[in-house]
Amino acid sequence: ALDVLLVAAFVYALLSWLRQSRSRFVMLGVVALVAVYAVARWLDLALTLVLFQAGITVALLALVIIFQEEIRRAFERLGNPQALRTTRADKPSTLWVDDVVTSAMRLARSKTGALVVFPGCDPLDRHLQGGTELDGKVSLPLLMSIFDTSSPGHDGAVIVDAGWVRRFGVHLPLSTRIAGDEPFGTRHTAALGLSERCDALVLVVSEERGEVSLAKDGRLEKVAAASELRTRLSSFLDHITPVHTSSAALRWVRRLPARVLSVVVAAVIWVLAVGPQGESVGRTHRVPVVLLHAPASFMLDQPRPSDVLVTLAATERGFRRLDPASLTVTVNAADIRPGSQQVRLGQQDLELPRGITLHRIAPDTITIVAHETITKPFPVRVLTEGKLPATWKQVHLRSEPEQVKLVVRKSDVGTFVRVETEPVDLGAVKGASVLTRELSIPPGTRLDDGEPAAVRVVIEVTPAQ
Repeated sequence: ALDVLLVAAFVYALLSWLRQSRSRFVMLGVVALVAVYAVARWLDLALTLVLFQAGITVALLALVIIFQEEIRRAFERLGNPQALRTTRADKPSTLWVDDVVTSAMRLARSKTGALVVFPGCDPLDRHLQGGTELDGKVSLPLLMSIFDTSSPGHDGAVIVDAGWVRRFGVHLPLSTRIAGDEPFGTRHTAALGLSERCDALVLVVSEERGEVSLAKDGRLEKVAAASELRTRLSSFLDHITPVHTSSAALRWVRRLPARVLSVVVAAVIWVLAVGPQGESVGRTHRVPVVLLHAPASFMLDQPRPSDVLVTLAATERGFRRLDPASLTVTVNAADIRPGSQQVRLGQQDLELPRGITLHRIAPDTITIVAHETITKPFPVRVLTEGKLPATWKQVHLRSEPEQVKLVVRKSDVGTFVRVETEPVDLGAVKGASVLTRELSIPPGTRLDDGEPAAVRVVIEVTPAQ
């Protein structure tokens, strides 16, 4: 239940973001593709799943590129306390909004350019350059003096936050989406540029046409009347920090459909990913037993038995993810002791895909025999076959190296006296030469670390008289 609730919270946040994001249609397309993938997985459409799996890396990279600005803004909001404050208990004074509206209309009539930024929930600092800190209360005389053409900061933007002029003379980023033939000046381009990068509202007054416009979410809209401008500004302020106009219960009910949808989506994801997918069945496979991590000072016999019957439980769909040939029972022999001993097998010795459980291992006990060993050098003997051609009187064979070290059981030290090579065909000897031959390692022994598995055979011949 906790797993579903956490996913539901994530889905609810995603739905809330989709209602505001400028890239909602791209994201909805991604959601549609995810739905197609879920259906393909549910119906086991092999070709469709292969295509999705082949393109998943490219798709993830493309999503990061497409939503890089939104992703950055989301992380910035996580560290921004203002973004977490979604409501306020009382309605603050909006008298300063009237001063902004009045100053904007006066500047428009006199065809004096102006640029005013109203921050939203997204941080602005990384988008702003320059400017002078002010922290003065918004008033008509203050705004008119800042945008007076003789003022040193009149060409920059003013940052107005909660009725206070925080900075003036600020430079904004320019839009990269405006074509060269569009009739926008630098102020309009800057207003659009900032609105494309964050959720701020930007008021711009044109000095060429004497028009007032608002830029929001990468769109620029002309405002014809003071009443419309006042309404738009008040609506924006109410949106970023809405006032409690209804009870908490009523607000919860209004958000209920989105929350219910989030829980339903999370439940569907859980069912597709890890949920029950049909009646569980059992299957039995013969699985080899492999001994791992045995100490170098021991030599182990083949475990008895060398394979066991493993019964697994899963749904039919779960078994489709299992490759029986990849199953092995791996026993950790790091703590093995000299002599014969029995080891009990269990879940810890078998690695299974998610959704498949171990029901039984038969037999569940194997016998392992460990022998103490000793390392000893043995001479190499070159074996031959065939008959030496008549052109050669005699042949001399020697190996390089002439001896190799073998690890043998202490009980078998006297059993082995040499190591032999693969045979050399004397009938094929055409003169002095050097061949490579593999060593035939006696059963129950092994080469010491660093010893070669093959040797060089030097052939020396004496011609017939």
